[in-house]
This record gives sequence, C-alpha cells and structure tokens, in this order.
Amino acid sequence: MSRNLLDAKDENYIYAPLAYHDSWLSVDPIVGCRLDCQYCYMQSTRWTATKPEILYIVSEMVEMLIAHRHFVRDETILCFGNQTDPFLPDNVDYTLKFFEALEQRGFNNPLVVVTKKRIPRHFLDRACQLKYVRPIFILSYSGLPKSIERGVNPKENQENFKTLSQLGLCVTHFWRPLIAENGSVEILEEVLELVAQYAMASVYTGLKLNPHFYFTYAKNSHLRLPEELDGQYGDYIPEGVEERLRTLASAKYPNYPMYMHTSCAVSYVLSIPDYTATLYHPVCKASNCPMWKRRICEGARSSPTRQQTQTLLSHLGLENSFTISDHVIEISGEINQEDYAFLLHCLNYPLKAQVKHTRNLWGSIFKQSQ
Repeated sequence: MSRNLLDAKDENYIYAPLAYHDSWLSVDPIVGCRLDCQYCYMQSTRWTATKPEILYIVSEMVEMLIAHRHFVRDETILCFGNQTDPFLPDNVDYTLKFFEALEQRGFNNPLVVVTKKRIPRHFLDRACQLKYVRPIFILSYSGLPKSIERGVNPKENQENFKTLSQLGLCVTHFWRPLIAENGSVEILEEVLELVAQYAMASVYTGLKLNPHFYFTYAKNSHLRLPEELDGQYGDYIPEGVEERLRTLASAKYPNYPMYMHTSCAVSYVLSIPDYTATLYHPVCKASNCPMWKRRICEGARSSPTRQQTQTLLSHLGLENSFTISDHVIEISGEINQEDYAFLLHCLNYPLKAQVKHTRNLWGSIFKQSQ
C-alpha cells in the first residue's frame, strides 16, 4: 500500500491509524480529503483538497483495533474517519465494509461517523438493520460560506438531517467552528431552525487553538486570531457569539439540548452517563441538558477505588503513584495524552496529572490536568 500522503505531512503531526482523542478512539485507515475547509487541522498536514488514500485494508484495521491497548470490546466509543470524510464517494464502500466487519464480529461498540457529505440511502438502510454496532451520525453544519468550507454543499447536510431523523437513526449536530463569519443572528437562527427539528442535540465549539495552526488560520482573513492567543491550546469563539447563540436557543428552543463537550452529546443519545467527568466541572451546568439525562449522570457519580485505579494503570504499563481525594485523583509524574484520556473515560472522575501532549489536537478535558 502507498504512503505518499504521509510523506507530505507537517512534521509536527504524528499520524497513527488508531489514536485516543478527547471523546473516543479514532479509527483512521484513510488519510486525505477532497474538501478544503480552511479551519481544518489537516490544513497543516496538506491532506486537504486531495484524493483520499487507503493505508490499511479493513481486515488489517480491525485486527489492529482488537489488539489496541485502549480498546475495550462493547464499551469503547469509536469514531471512524477523522482524517477524511467517511462519506466522500471515494470512501463510502470502505466505511460500509468497516461497519460490516464489526457487525460480523458481534461488537456492540458505539461507532461515530462525522460528515459534511450526503450519506447514501443504501448505507442508511443497512445502518437501520445493524443488530450489534450502534451507529451515531454527527453532521457538521455551521452556516459558513464557501470561502471557508470549500467543496462543501450545505444542501447535502440539510437532506441528511431530514433523512436520518425520519429513519430513527441517532443524529447529532456539530456547530464548529463558531466564528464571527457565522455568528450573526440571521445565520444562527437559520441553523437552529433546521437542527432543532431533526437533530437530537448540538455540540458547539470554536477554532482549535494550537501553535502549529496559526499559519493555517493566517491564510484566511476570517480566521485570524487575536495576538494574545498565540501559543495557547483549547478553542476560541469570538466575544459575543456564544452568548448570542445561547440567548437565541433559550428563547426559541429552550428544550433543545446543546453541549460544549462532544462526549455529552454522545452519552445523551446513548442514554448513558457522560464519561469524561464533565459532571464535576462548570461546563456541565452551562450546557442545556434535560433533567432526565442529568439524573443518569448523577446516579453514576462515584469515587473510584484504589484497586480500580491501580488495575487500569497496570493495564497501561504505568507505574506512577497516585492519591485519591475529594473530587480528584492525582497521578504523579508524566503520562501521555492518550493514556490520560483513556483513564478519564474508564474512571469518569477528575484526574490531575502532568500530561505529555502527543497529539496536536486536544481540548478542554485536558485543562483540568494542568
């Protein structure tokens, strides 16, 4: 198999076919995307506006997944295709084959796909028939102009929302990024009117902050960041935009769930407790979450035992010492970003540690660790 695209990547980005992100274990056998969204983190890898390349066949990918130290059968949240769009015409067959491979093995893991492209009806018909794999479709739709989302046809996603809802499939909405360009009352109302009808929930976020992304944003005048954010991590929403969105949503769609963490939306559609310890942090109260879901999270609130924590550290081959106190587990020494996320998901309890960031993408779940 060719690895041509990997030779052209940003030296600051380390490709891995499996990588543990904030909210899931990312499965990425394909790199490259024909779309050219100017805010995409892959702008720094030069994998946008290019033909996708398959690096691993389905059987290889499944075997690597099963052997991966962060994979737990029937439990780990998986997300397929973060280095491409799974529903580009180039990728549809592979995406379906991967779903089928997990289904044939009887895996009951939730499997997330994020897209801006039309999802073919034959794929959706098969998704409705799955007995084991639990598909979650996240549609990225933000009301941005073609100058920022190059190659994206918003009508395709508008049709996706309606079709997925009619079929009774789990469909949620990514509002990313929220910037001045799509932060007007008119655009916010237009997007809200659509998603509140058809999506189960929305997640909103801003531009990803990372020292390696600044040259990417500088190419587009609409994405330039304030100088004081240089060198920071996390995300950025221009002043006033988030408040405007929350005010509109509260007035017109007060019962529509809106979250600041992707894990909250995923756990909402699965009717399970959130798994990133969000319950212990202010972002939980700031989200518009129904009371029945809050009760699920509250009912799962518990302090992990020393044995549970030690067992997980041993599973990862870590010998770090730790202490458990009220509302936090403090881990001595350094652990890498992916192990931190895995531990947080398994324990669902605040962790404090010195995190070595081994991926150039990381979000708000890591702020509590510093």
